[in-house]
Formats: sequence, structure tokens, C-alpha cells
Amino acid sequence: MPEYIQNVSRIPNPGKNFDVTEASVEMIKSLNRGGNVSFTISSPPAIKSRVISALPFESLAEIEAFHDGFVSSDEMRDRFQKLAADCEDVNVSIIRHVRQPSSLPAEPKYIVRTLMVAKRGEAPALLETVLEASEAFKTMDPQVSVPAFGNVDVVRVVNALVSLEDANAIAEELQGEAFAGFRRKIASLTLSQMRTLSRVAYVSS
Repeated sequence: MPEYIQNVSRIPNPGKNFDVTEASVEMIKSLNRGGNVSFTISSPPAIKSRVISALPFESLAEIEAFHDGFVSSDEMRDRFQKLAADCEDVNVSIIRHVRQPSSLPAEPKYIVRTLMVAKRGEAPALLETVLEASEAFKTMDPQVSVPAFGNVDVVRVVNALVSLEDANAIAEELQGEAFAGFRRKIASLTLSQMRTLSRVAYVSS
């Protein structure tokens, strides 16, 4: 599976949610490569709803080649800027996978993203704990990743799901007695933990 993902996170201007979603899908399709587009349907008040385009890459060299093609293409730059004009904010991030799921749903309907911010100096311990917990889960087989650049204290856990019932099963397991030890350890290592739910608008392998 790909080692990296480039996420483009767009916060649409008021009234532009579906315009930005549809344009993001068309942009992904025009690249003739795998990827997905999703939009927030539930998040903490501190996190604004957004449209996220995710592009997988095998290596940093492949990302660099993609960037070279992007900056040299007037058409791609114009499409990016036109879409950005409908947004309050656009953020691009490169993420490195540390753990991959054994398989992914062929047609995922939802994506649950959990973002944990470690206390300073505790990111390695947090990552180790999250990886250990990931192997113990019965209801999910998560993707665990960290920023390749950006906030080095962040650990991300992502699950692609086919239904909201799957999300509920995960939540029940996380709150169960079997994971009480993991919850306490993660709480002791983190400053914050936030979870968002997104609906998948487009996916292609």
C-alpha cells in the first residue's frame, strides 16, 4: 500500500460546500490517479467543516514528481486557484503511514479520523501505544499515520467504513472495559484528542 498521502483540506465559504466538493472530485478525476474526496458531517465545534482530497503516493520522490508537474501546468494551477477562491482556507499536508490496514472496503461510505496531540516529548510513546492498541482491536483495522512535515506531536488514526453502525461498534469497543488501560495511557500522553466523521464523495484506486 502507499507509504504517503497528500491531503488537501478545503474549508468552503458559506453556501459553497457542495460546489467545493464537486469541484474537488472533478480535480481528482482529472489527475487519472487513485484518491478520494470526503466532506465533514460531524466534528467538534473547534474544527470547521471541510472537504478533504487525499492522494496516495509510494514515495517522497513520487510526490516531488507530482509537484513538478503541477507547478509547470498552467491548467492545473488555474483549476487549483479557481477552487481556492470558493474557500475560506486551503491547507496541504503530507502524511506518512506507520500502520496500514490489511484491507480497505471497496466502497467506503464514511471516514472516521481521530487526531491526537501528544505532550511535548511524548509523541514516540503515544505512537507506540496507538500501534499496540491497533493490533488488539476487533471492530476495526485502522490506518495509523503521522505528519511527514508540520506538527510532529500529532498521531492520526483513520478508519474507512461502510456504515454508521460500524462507527458505533468501534465507539463501543473503545469505551469498553477491555480498552480501559489503553484509554488511561493515551490520556496521560496527550494534550487533546478529536474525532471527525466524513462522508465519502468519491473514491478511486
